[in-house]
Amino acid sequence: MGIPIGAPTLTVFLGPGRLQNIVVQIDSSTSSYSARGEVYVGAAQNGYIQTGGAVRADAITAIPTDPPIPVDAAVEGGMLLTLQGSEVGSIERDLNLAYSSGDISLDLNHTLQLGVILEADLDAYLNAQLYEIELCEFIWPLKHWEVSKAESYSLPISLSYSGGKASITIGPMAGGEIPVEDIETTLERFRPQTKCKEIKDVIEELCKRGILPKEICDELDSKAVTGLEGSCVANENLGEIADNFISRCCKGDMRREFPGELLAETLGSIKKGKTAKHKKAWKLLNEGRFKKPSASAIGPNNGLTPNSVDKSNRIRVQLQHKSDEVVPAEKREEDRSITVAEGHTAVDDLLNKTSKSVSKACDYAGKAMKKTISGYPPTGVDAKGNVARKWCNDHPDYERGIRLDLENLAGKNFTS
Repeated sequence: MGIPIGAPTLTVFLGPGRLQNIVVQIDSSTSSYSARGEVYVGAAQNGYIQTGGAVRADAITAIPTDPPIPVDAAVEGGMLLTLQGSEVGSIERDLNLAYSSGDISLDLNHTLQLGVILEADLDAYLNAQLYEIELCEFIWPLKHWEVSKAESYSLPISLSYSGGKASITIGPMAGGEIPVEDIETTLERFRPQTKCKEIKDVIEELCKRGILPKEICDELDSKAVTGLEGSCVANENLGEIADNFISRCCKGDMRREFPGELLAETLGSIKKGKTAKHKKAWKLLNEGRFKKPSASAIGPNNGLTPNSVDKSNRIRVQLQHKSDEVVPAEKREEDRSITVAEGHTAVDDLLNKTSKSVSKACDYAGKAMKKTISGYPPTGVDAKGNVARKWCNDHPDYERGIRLDLENLAGKNFTS
């Protein structure tokens, strides 16, 4: 049991600021001209502190892995009292400039609005923690109290020039109480809300603290990598599936026939397109000779399902992944496998060329993947191509890994 007290929090809000109600009038028949406008600036600040009464239960155990992972979990619940105060204010200046038959007048009006809001919220709460990391917190509002007060003050100033004489008038000042809601600001009042952390954020925090074993964190990091580096990770994690794709998915050279300018479009836009190139592309995407094999032909224990591969080809998958739709996990794995297969196509060209160096192998990889689009990472190259080759040239440590990979796949020894 205990009384939790949170640290005070203060936030400043600036705005809105704007020019408004600008009007220009011209009457040449009477030589009368006028212009008016308003400037409005608002600001606010909010501060709050939380306290209450809580009951907490802790438990320490371990997950029986190798090595074991200790677990420090806790559940906390009770009543939460939030006290907060807000100050709001605004300044508005009205300007009216007029000219009529030699007479000039300038009217200014300054308006100052100030207000204060005091609030209190009583809530019931329950949260779950792991190593003091709050996983989820559930809030049930019970009672809200609020009092507020605001006032407005205005000061008019008039200047005029008429008949060769100038005059100035200041005041009188006017003021009075107004609803605090009349003061426009960007104030955001704090309200306790139910919230939960995403699993990936919790795992990242546990890795930062050194709680999870390094092996697990390294594996999770490798799965999260995208882009060029992601292709290297895919190369390592999905090599066996990629080999199957090399032998079974590269039977048709569809990329030589597919209109290259449509690679930047989505699958849906190609389907709806009315031009001859759109129709040709859609026909190619649905031709049987470019379809992937069924899951049973890819090999055992590959993680793919018949529905994920029966009716798609390499370009189709990549175009589909350019859309904003959520990509199922099996599709992501499939696309990564396809990426690896594209890169390993270079190996086929090197089977009978044992004198080629690793840099040449990278060059072949870049050319083989030249038209691979970057719609869904990790594709390994961008739409212009040659990025795979540059990656190899810029990363000598990984180049040695490529040499070993090529040797294993092709059964040849390549000189460095």
